[in-house]
Amino acid sequence: MTFKVHIITPEKALPELDADHVTIVAVDGQVGIRTDHAPLVALIAEKDGYAMIKTFGKEGYRAFALKGGVAQMLNNQLKILSPRAVDVHQLDTAATSKKAEAAKDDGERAWLQHQLAVAAIWPAPTAHV
Repeated sequence: MTFKVHIITPEKALPELDADHVTIVAVDGQVGIRTDHAPLVALIAEKDGYAMIKTFGKEGYRAFALKGGVAQMLNNQLKILSPRAVDVHQLDTAATSKKAEAAKDDGERAWLQHQLAVAAIWPAPTAHV
């Protein structure tokens, strides 16, 4: 059985996902969430935050770099509100690396480097033949 995951930023709401398991890096450590999880509110780590969303099937998992925020699990609906969220499987790592090197603002450089770090931890799953 799956549950719904909604990732929302000030600019947009990402497409709703179905998940069997989600791992979030919160300020006090990793939190694992499964279907029928007890109600939960967690602060997402500003510096190291990410969400790894696992589904069984073709896709395997998706990983998102998050720049802080809050996650709420209630009634099999996980809502993640974050100032910034990037699907690292859609990331052009070479272009992001160049942007990080050229960034004049330390905060923007750190955010770009964080995206690259999450992409390295959770690379896009390889296609099954």
